[in-house]
Amino acid sequence: MINKASKFYALLTTLGARKLAAANAQGKPWTITHMGVGDANGTDPVPDPEQRALINECRRAPLNRLAVSPANAAVIIAEQIAHADRWQAFVKWCRSEDGPGVNDARRIDRQVLADYAAHVRGQVERGELAVSTGQNRISSVNRSMAALRGDQYVKVPSPSKALGMQRSGVRQSVPQGQDREQVKQIADVLCRGHLQRAAAIVLLARATGMRLREAILADLPRLQREAHRYGKINIQDGTKGGRSGASAPRWIWMNDYIREALTYAEQASPLGSGNLLALNESYLDFQHRIVRPARGILHAHHLKGFHELRAAYACERYEQITNQLSPIKGGRCYQIDQPLDQKARAQISYELGHGRIDVVSAYIGGRT
Repeated sequence: MINKASKFYALLTTLGARKLAAANAQGKPWTITHMGVGDANGTDPVPDPEQRALINECRRAPLNRLAVSPANAAVIIAEQIAHADRWQAFVKWCRSEDGPGVNDARRIDRQVLADYAAHVRGQVERGELAVSTGQNRISSVNRSMAALRGDQYVKVPSPSKALGMQRSGVRQSVPQGQDREQVKQIADVLCRGHLQRAAAIVLLARATGMRLREAILADLPRLQREAHRYGKINIQDGTKGGRSGASAPRWIWMNDYIREALTYAEQASPLGSGNLLALNESYLDFQHRIVRPARGILHAHHLKGFHELRAAYACERYEQITNQLSPIKGGRCYQIDQPLDQKARAQISYELGHGRIDVVSAYIGGRT
């Protein structure tokens, strides 16, 4: 059985080694997109390179994160988060000296969950957990309890209120993907991996600030017509419902980067389609077949996700409008010229399709 003396290591199977050699010989890129977990039926076996399957596989799902370890470039960090992991943290607390000593889920009531929320809040206040992590842990316990009981009676009504704090609405780190050469390299890797449509999303998001859904559903022929006729494009398709109507204008002036992104997206668009979806392909299918594998490649190339490109666009626009660095990069425009800072934020809010200036701080940083 696994104990503190157990050693963990990675092993490439014989079949995996053959596939890797074939991919390298053909110059095809590869990446890790999924992780499977098996419990080996409670045993502690020695892995065999000839294995073709896990022993008693219990779970297989896409990775949430794939990155090179900052401490060791030879180590790859593959992260997969599940409700089960967060539920186990709750169970561990229940059985601990700090918890209620509960070993039977039938004894979990609202007071137990309230006490757990207070425990998580303490972890957040001590800096042991991020606010988002704390909220996710409580939310997962809520979902697990609902599944166990078949009702919503025993839960923490509002994880954010229980923690007494909200997730920060102000960006705390410089957006990744600002370097256009890096973005181009990522798009090239996606293309070599036969993910041309994902590459189109990357280019559109960085050039126009489109959301993932907006890039996928963009009416490419219409945008091309507008670009030629007006010298600007109106982002309409796939927009969120939070704006004042789905047809609220959102014009973006053309430049060479947008022109190149639109041209590439049209080339990547499936035959007979006006966007990045194939004629008989659902949005959900596209997410599974194209977006999920692409995320692994983005992570491997130090890009957290498609949304980072939207933030990179926002920072770039702020700097173009103010001729100052964006706040997250140490810019002091708010201190020097508050009306100009306000003007830039209002324009960026419009271009991102928010309509609320306060939201812009999540992309470019706060007013300091």
